[in-house]
Order: sequence, then C-alpha cells, then structure tokens
Amino acid sequence: MRRPSVIALIAISIVFVASTLPVNARSQAADEPGVLTVIALDAGTASSANDMAMLETALMTLAGNLGAGEMAIIRYGEDVNPPVTAPAGTDIVSVAQEQLDLTRASDAPLKSDQFNVLTSAFSFLTRTDAQPGSRVFMITPGRILGESESTGARLDSVGELYANEGWSIDVATLLSTESALRDLMGKLATSSGGSYFDLGQPEGLQSLLFEASDVNLNTVIDAELSGVELTSTFEVAPLTELAKVAFLRFNSETNVSLFRPNGTQATSDLANVEIIESPNVVIYSITEPAAGSWTSKGEGSRGKLVTGVDARTPLTVQLIDQPPLPLFEPGLLTAASAIDGTPVAVPGTRVNATVRQADGFTNVYQMNDEGLAGDVTAGDGVFSVRLPSPETQGINDVDLTMSWVDLKSELTGAGSFKTEEFPTVRVTRMFDVNVHEGEEATLATIESIVGGFPYLASPDEFTVRIVSVEGETAGTVVPRSEPEPGKGFAFDVIGTLLASGDYAVSVALDTEYLGRSYFTAGPAISTNATITEQPFLILGLPIWAWSAIGVVVLVGLVVVILQSRRVQPYGFVYDDQDNLLVDFSNLKRGWIKRLTSTDTVHASEARGLPFHTGTFKFTRSGVQLEYGQSDDQPSLRVNSRPAPPVVELGNDVWLGISGKLLTFTNERRARTSMVFAPADD
Repeated sequence: MRRPSVIALIAISIVFVASTLPVNARSQAADEPGVLTVIALDAGTASSANDMAMLETALMTLAGNLGAGEMAIIRYGEDVNPPVTAPAGTDIVSVAQEQLDLTRASDAPLKSDQFNVLTSAFSFLTRTDAQPGSRVFMITPGRILGESESTGARLDSVGELYANEGWSIDVATLLSTESALRDLMGKLATSSGGSYFDLGQPEGLQSLLFEASDVNLNTVIDAELSGVELTSTFEVAPLTELAKVAFLRFNSETNVSLFRPNGTQATSDLANVEIIESPNVVIYSITEPAAGSWTSKGEGSRGKLVTGVDARTPLTVQLIDQPPLPLFEPGLLTAASAIDGTPVAVPGTRVNATVRQADGFTNVYQMNDEGLAGDVTAGDGVFSVRLPSPETQGINDVDLTMSWVDLKSELTGAGSFKTEEFPTVRVTRMFDVNVHEGEEATLATIESIVGGFPYLASPDEFTVRIVSVEGETAGTVVPRSEPEPGKGFAFDVIGTLLASGDYAVSVALDTEYLGRSYFTAGPAISTNATITEQPFLILGLPIWAWSAIGVVVLVGLVVVILQSRRVQPYGFVYDDQDNLLVDFSNLKRGWIKRLTSTDTVHASEARGLPFHTGTFKFTRSGVQLEYGQSDDQPSLRVNSRPAPPVVELGNDVWLGISGKLLTFTNERRARTSMVFAPADD
C-alpha cells in the first residue's frame, strides 16, 4: 500500500452509517459564495504519534471533502502562524499536506494558545467578509496555555461572539485529550452552534467523516478486534460503475484486505483497482467491479474496525407507467430493468412482483421477458405478467424484486396501480321487427354505462355487426338524445334487412377512458325480423292512402256545398219598450251547432226571449217560428191572435206571451240594444 497522494486524499469522501443518509447540510453550506472554512491545527499534537495519525485522518478528510468555498489553514502552538489560503479542491489538499508535514516536524510545547488562534481566525473571517455559515474547525488535544478557573466562561464568551456573526466553531479532540478538556471543548462548540467530535471514541471519528462527506456507505463490519480475523461479504450488482470499500481502523496496525468474487485479492496491481491509505482509513476504489459476492477481511489484536461499502449500480427496477386496470377483466402489469428510465436487458435477470391488492389480499407473481403471456418483445428488459381479473376498486401497491441467476444481489423497487370501473355496453333486443323490403329497422337498443351511471360516447366509438343467413349487413348507431353535442348514452342500432329470419347483433365500444385506450364488447343478441313486399305506390303513397284522401276531400266538398246553401240566422226581437232582446245574426253558438244547424235556432239559444220552446227557421223568403201549443207552456199570440203551429215572421210582427209584447223585425232599430250571453252548446 502507499501513503496518501493528492488524488488519494481527495477520495477520502466516506461515511460509516448503517443505512443511506442524506447529504450533510454543512457540505452544502460550504458551496455558498462567501462561506469560508478555517482549519486550525494544534502543533502540540506532534508529541503523540497516535494523535498525529488521527489529526492526519481528520485533516485530509476535511480538505478532500469541503465545498468550493474559500478555505484556510492556521497552524498554531504558543504562537499563531498566518493563515495559509488556497481554493477548494486539489490545491487545498496540497496545502493541507504541507501544513501536516510542518505540524509533524514541530517541537511546540504541549499547551497551545487556544484563545489566540480563535482571535486570529475571527480577524481573518472579518477581513474576508465571511458570510453566515462560515466556521472554524479546530483539531486539537485541547491543552490550553494559561488555563485557569475562568477558562470555561471565557471560551463560552468566544463561542457566543462567533454565534452573533452567524459563524460556528467545530472542535475535534484527539486520543490523548483529558476528560475535563473534552468537556471544555464540547461546550465551546455548543456555545457557537458548532459540532464536537471526540476522536478518542469510534463514534466520534464516524461522526466527523459524516460531517465532512457527501457520500454514504453501508456498514458491513463494526466490531472490536481480538486477534481473530473478521470477514464479511457484500453483493455487487451487474453494471455497477464504481465500488468503494472503506476500512476505518482505530489501530493503525490492523491489516485489512479485499477479495473479488473469483477468490483473488484486489490489489493496486489491477488496472481497475486503486488503494489509498492513511493511518486510520484505507479505501479501495474499484472501477466496473465484477458482479457477485465480494469479501472484506480485517485482522488485528486490538482496536475497533468498521468497514463500509458503496457499490451502487445505476440499474433500477421500476413499474412502467401503469394506467388504471378495469375491474372484472384480466390486466397486464409491466416493469423494466432500466438505467435513467430506459429499459436495459441484462442476461439472467429475474423480476418478481408482490401485489398488495385493494381488497387486502397479497399475491406474488414471477414476471417474464420471454415474449410470452402478454410480454411484447423477448429480451428487451421489459418484464410482464398477466393479472387475474380484479374485483375491488382502489389502489394496489407493488413491490418489485430484481435478481440474477447465480448471483445473490437484489435490487428493489416499488410502485402502484389503480383498479377502476370502466364503461360497459348493455344491449337490448327489439321483438317482432316488421319492415318492408329494403327499409331500415331498429334491431336493438344499447346503453353505455360506467359504475351504474351513464357514460357519454359518440356513435363513432361503436362497432356494430348484423349477421343473418343471407350474410352480413351494415349497421348504424344513432343516439336517442345528445346531452352533449355529438355524444349520448342511449342509442338505436339500425340496419337494412335483406330477408325474413333471425339476425345476430353484436356491439363493441372502443373509447379512451382514464388515460388509456379501452375496448369492450356487449353481449350478442338475436332478434327475428319479418320482411313484407313493398306496396304499389303513387307518388310515394299506397292506393289505400289515396282512397282515404279522396273520401276526405269528397266529404269536405259536400259539407261546403251544403253549408253554402243554408241561410244564416237574421232578424231582431224587441220588447214593448223598444229594447233589443235578440239579434239572431250575432248569436254566440258552438261550432257544432253552427255546422249542423246553420239555419235553425232553438228558442233556448236566444236567452233574451221570455219562452224557451219553439224553433226559428230561416229561409231566403222569410223566417218561421214553429211553436206547438200545449198545456205546460204559455200560449203565444201573433198580432193579437192565437198563434198557429207555424208562424210566419215578417217585419214588425207582434208576439204576445205571458203578458209581454214582443216585436220581430228584419232591420235593427236606431235605439241602443242590450247584449245577451250565448246559450250553451
């Protein structure tokens, strides 16, 4: 193995956690313009080789992983050296290595001026107009030059001064740091809003690496060494582009190694393997590692060993955009082995789908990429399975598991799809269809419904077949009404029939529903039709219709002639005071009486008369009053003489009855007359 190079130290971007964690907020803040990081190296560390090893690990981890903001390193002991600055990236790593070498060669006393370096760092941040989020990161054994009882309070004041500017102080203490000094340094970090890392404890180093890094690893070994070799295997999936294996050893004498799936050791002699080492961290970087089971080993007499792995493949397993599936019909579920959403075929791939149905039941299905059972194309990375007909509407959750033949690696994915009620077609037959040859007839009615409610469809979305023993005839779908222009839910199926007999009618609906194309067929029905010969027509009408029209016309002519020969009522009746009692020409009569009794008026129709029996008959030669004398009606006298059964009424004829004197005249007198209501029909 080799000592850290510039490239190697940049690569120390690791974190040991039991599961994937989000990118650290501190690393993100360092990317902001004007956010600065000042690393303070305590030269008193040089008195301990173990402390120097831990300082080296912490410094190089920070230098290789902090963001692109301006950074500086201050080396201090009893005196404080001027800040050494460099841009983030490889330059700062070079500066860090130089300052590390100077610190290692230092003969500074054990105690350092912690207040002086904090003052110098504060001055530097002020001069550079550092923005909120900037920080000082102290790596120190914590020994304080001039320590007294008030040191703790003074450190808290310094921390608060930083916090007022929006800056913070992070402190990492080393293996030799005394317990009381750990407490003081922890309070300093807390008072400024910073973080404290006790590098004398395994958890502290792990926390520091997390704070400095934006790469996450999964822990495969976390144990104390006791002279027994520790091994652990981890799986690398196909198409993995880069794998990192990091060993965090708290005893630099611990030996670590890595073995490939074929059993050979991964060494730096291999073209795709790079190994970097610091006293406490060893990192393997493998480009395009072989898929399979890799083995990490650690051996030592004491100290803790933590091994983390980051071997993420760009491969994913995911549901392909899944529109809702209709109830009570088999459905197709599709998933893909994909990179960036594009299906990728990997030989030996297997995909299983665990479906938690909306009704609460769970089923496991093996999907296939063999061009069978609904799969469209074999070997294209798209896997399919036919699902049984769902019976419950709702959301169905899917867990996907992708594995490979002869490999233990697994990738998982998740998704869901909906099951919904889709449109159906209800077909009703028409009974006893009777039409003439060549005429159109309604053979059936159809309704389009969804979930028991009308579904609006256009006639063009229906396909109709009408079949008889004579062959197939054209069918048309006509809406009974249009709730929306061109759309309805109730339709007639109309066809031109060829001959009498049975006709089979089938109807299908091809529509767009819930973002997917959907085809459904209604139940086939059969109906019987009778075809009669087309009658002889004259101008489009049969003979019987012309006969009926002739009768109606003839009757109309007779009525007109008879009406034209009848005389309309005329004449007037006055009382002895010259009051008009009756105007026969203006009587209000019903249309039936006007039609059937045009020239005859019953006395009851002339309400102004003092008698209600008798009939007036009007002719061109005069007016007659038929008044039969009887014991139950008053007697009538004409011109002071008893009236005969038929009285000829002329101009100024007197009528006497019940003590009243009436006069019939052919002409209206000048005096204003009264108007009487008409008699009922």
